[in-house]
Amino acid sequence: MADKIDDFFKVNKLNVNVVGEFTDSSLMRVTIEKGGLAGFLPYSVAKEGLESKTLIKLGDLEQLKFSLWAITRKNYKQDSLMETLFKNYKDNHCNE
Repeated sequence: MADKIDDFFKVNKLNVNVVGEFTDSSLMRVTIEKGGLAGFLPYSVAKEGLESKTLIKLGDLEQLKFSLWAITRKNYKQDSLMETLFKNYKDNHCNE
């Protein structure tokens, strides 16, 4: 995702001072909230901060998309916990 964000800055001729890059989106959210910074967060991560008004939404970047992959056993559907995890993720994140 960092490459897509860097491309977004270049295409839009934006000069930014990058102070950090994260692989943990929850840690990034806390850093943005506590540090008075701007950042790119998926709505599912920002939702709580937006509701509590610790985050402010500046806009949407419709053209910025990313993929998430999960690697499982072939028979993961036989494991009710795995089936529930995938269903919950899909229900909560795939309609944003």
